[in-house]
Amino acid sequence: MPRDFFFAIFLVVTFFVPTFLFAAQIEEIVVTAQKRAEAINDIGMSVTAISGDVMDSLGLDYSVDIAGHTPGLTAQNANTNGTPLFAIRGMGLDDFHVNNNSSVGVYVDNVFASSPVFLHGLLYDIERVEVLKGPQGTLYGKNAAGGVINFIHKKPTEENEGYLTAGLGRWDTFNVKGAVSGPFSDKVRGRAAFSYNNGGDWQRDLDTGNDYGETEQVGLRGMLDVDVNDNLTATFSAYYSNEDGTPASPQVEGTEVATDFLAGILPDSLDLNGAPIGGLLDTGSDDPRDVRVGALQVDRDDDAFGGSIQWTWNAGNYTVNSITAWDRADHFLAENSDGSPGPNFEVTGQDVEATQFYQELRVSSSLFDRVDWIAGFTYSSDEIDTNISQDFSMVSFIQTTAFDSGLFFANSLYSQESDSIGVYFNTDIAITDQLDLISGIRYSKDERSFDGTGTNTFGGFSFVADSEDAEQDENNVSYRVALEYQFNEDWLLYGNIATGYKNGVFFSGPPLSDASWSYIEPEEVFGYEFGFKANLLNNSLNVNAAFFHYDIDDRQGFVLFLIPPGILEVGLDSIPEAEIDGVEMDLTWQPVDGLSINLGLAYLDAEVTETISDVRGFPLAVPIPEGETLSLSPEWSYNFLASYTTNVTNDYLLSAQVDYTYRDKISGILSDANAITSTRTNFGARLTVGPANEKWAVSLWGRNLTNENDEVRSFTDFYGGRAIVRQLPKTYGVELNYYFF
Repeated sequence: MPRDFFFAIFLVVTFFVPTFLFAAQIEEIVVTAQKRAEAINDIGMSVTAISGDVMDSLGLDYSVDIAGHTPGLTAQNANTNGTPLFAIRGMGLDDFHVNNNSSVGVYVDNVFASSPVFLHGLLYDIERVEVLKGPQGTLYGKNAAGGVINFIHKKPTEENEGYLTAGLGRWDTFNVKGAVSGPFSDKVRGRAAFSYNNGGDWQRDLDTGNDYGETEQVGLRGMLDVDVNDNLTATFSAYYSNEDGTPASPQVEGTEVATDFLAGILPDSLDLNGAPIGGLLDTGSDDPRDVRVGALQVDRDDDAFGGSIQWTWNAGNYTVNSITAWDRADHFLAENSDGSPGPNFEVTGQDVEATQFYQELRVSSSLFDRVDWIAGFTYSSDEIDTNISQDFSMVSFIQTTAFDSGLFFANSLYSQESDSIGVYFNTDIAITDQLDLISGIRYSKDERSFDGTGTNTFGGFSFVADSEDAEQDENNVSYRVALEYQFNEDWLLYGNIATGYKNGVFFSGPPLSDASWSYIEPEEVFGYEFGFKANLLNNSLNVNAAFFHYDIDDRQGFVLFLIPPGILEVGLDSIPEAEIDGVEMDLTWQPVDGLSINLGLAYLDAEVTETISDVRGFPLAVPIPEGETLSLSPEWSYNFLASYTTNVTNDYLLSAQVDYTYRDKISGILSDANAITSTRTNFGARLTVGPANEKWAVSLWGRNLTNENDEVRSFTDFYGGRAIVRQLPKTYGVELNYYFF
């Protein structure tokens, strides 16, 4: 881990510790991590909460952006423009197909997102995001083995309020968003919010001069709170989002040499079956703006809409909550997924239609002022219909040039349906005034059916490469037991043991053989965590730390393997056993009035503990030995955020903010030597001025100000070259905020 981070902490602490007598107290953060409102420092588990205001100031516009400021969370888009993948403390998923989901449960306003396709689009009008770390199987059920992320939007207010934010940025970017909220009557309150973003092209094809990366996004959301009577409240919510654009492209290196080695026939020349490729396939640049796409017409079109009804009934000593939600997402993508101007394995079309239904009913109460309990029932159902086509013409061996397309296609056409039922019970018993015992248990039943056909088209002739028509049923019992000891009003000590699981999955990518498609058994986790939460220096300093260990059975993972006569194939498999140990720390400090400092730190030792060298009898492209680091598991990651606000005159305020994030190298795919990405850093800043009454504000902002071209994701193409997705270059802009009422 770089020493400059610790040195920076030392300087900050040395400078500000003598001033703690003049410090401001930190405002209490209330979360609903355990499905009831609690102060974050009163919960005996590791939880990170990021407010909507902080998200706006940092420019966290997409779901994956929160990872940089959440210790222990890793996130990346599987392609250049979407399909977010999450991992918490090394527990997640590296498969990028939309019918699969991570072992991190993602919720939007307490509604489970059954597929990453429901997480496309902009984040706006957010109240906060909560990240619960470690197995959450009891209260959240399946796919929460690693933890839970809950995006919570702002609710209708009893007083009139509103805002409008407009900005201009590099790459001809224009965005505007806003909201209005307030009462219609004594019993009815409403809120309407919108977001619009238009981003210009930021990549250029080195050969054709065509531009890529343009996007246009629209988001609309409405909420209505209705007090049916003194005890019953209903919240109605509906949303719509759309995104169109030309997807950005990865870069590629080493493809020319690898292709010549496997398919070259000319001496002393880089060629593919005699066709020259020297200087034509590799990007030849590490500037993220330089790409080679070729003739492929890239496109993206996403539409999503849905609604929910949430009821809260206060019946004396009991509270009853009901959540009913329905969502639909339509997704089309054509992208240069291989980074090459030749059709190595580019996605010529991915057409997805996904729907989901979610229902939760829970009852909570207290007994004798010593016992808090909650019991609940959940039901969810989803269906995903997908048609994916990839062009593999470069491995057809019948090209006359490396750019000939349409000679070899692989296609996947499938329908997947899933149904889940869960029943849970959780208690919090005050054994003494200082010691609490928390215990919970959950029974889950999952059913999943998959009906699909994978075809290959070679030289105009089609044949079935693989097919699947199967159903799988699963049952699971998860539990959690925890002790919380309130040593005094400033110190909370806790420890817990917990289990979790992730449902089994079907692989759905376009197959090249009947070895690709298969059903992968559920993933199960057992772990324990010890930690503390401390309010120090007259509540001007909060320090939270956690130490954890997990044993994982059958961790699901994306793999590359070889089929005769040495062709690269992809699929899913299970890592029989793995272990994770780690430490996390986050710190919030207000050493003087107007200054706020946040530090986050995570260390992970996540290892495979049983070697695997083949997939269903076929050798892995690279064996996964005992001791190999799990995918999406950086050894070190940390984040820093500091902001300072002061009066420049009696009537005006000036705010300055700096932030920095660091992530160690990670592996995106275990059996892929090219999938190890280097360290990633990002430095940002923001300067804001406005009147003391906070009626308006003007901000100048910058991100990746040191213009790092760090790798976000990388992987092997079908000839052995390395495709690379890099982070966006330096961006900057100006923003105007205006507040109504």
